Amino acid sequence: MKNFFLTFLLLFSALSYSQQFNIRNYGAKGDGKTDDSDAFTKAINEINKNNTNQKNYAVLYLPSGDYLLSKPIILNNFISIEGEFMNSTIIRITSTTCEGIILEENKTEKDINNRYNYIKNLSIVGPDFGKNPFIWKDNKRNNPKSVGIRIMRLRNRIENCVIDGFLWSGIEISSGYYNFITQNFIRNNRVGITIDKTSTSAYINNNEIRTNALGILIQDQ
Repeated sequence: MKNFFLTFLLLFSALSYSQQFNIRNYGAKGDGKTDDSDAFTKAINEINKNNTNQKNYAVLYLPSGDYLLSKPIILNNFISIEGEFMNSTIIRITSTTCEGIILEENKTEKDINNRYNYIKNLSIVGPDFGKNPFIWKDNKRNNPKSVGIRIMRLRNRIENCVIDGFLWSGIEISSGYYNFITQNFIRNNRVGITIDKTSTSAYINNNEIRTNALGILIQDQ
């Protein structure tokens, strides 16, 4: 009986954790020169087909590297994304009309079973990355798609990330709630964090927000 209980407990614990998928297994180079967009699309499509259709949680894991993208990473409510180290796993967006990561809209509590998806241990850099962070930024030049992370759903954690060089916002929470933004370095964007379109319960703590034209913008509430 004791052995049966132990086996059941181990099986339950294993099922409680998310399955991990390594982006390198889908052809990503991470060399800062090759466009890795197709590798991310392939990985996410396979996760959606084989994993999240059964409402299992998955983690897309990015080893250290410089991942050049020409289109955003779009994640549903069952996929998290994790780098190896904040300063060595880089998602690089050079387009002025492209987000880095989009968290798709979801407002159904039962689908996520009170769990939180997360983005952590990444540097997400935009077209102004590496330029003079103290240069004057014209907030009237609104590039609405140049956003590091766009959140349109509930229950997310953004942790231990650098978000640098986007022409609109480093992080934008749009009609989302229960979002925790913790221990990030958000710099050199027109706006550090934007909270709009009736977003509630945004917990922002222990971040360094600097050299943005605006630190935190709250609008349309």
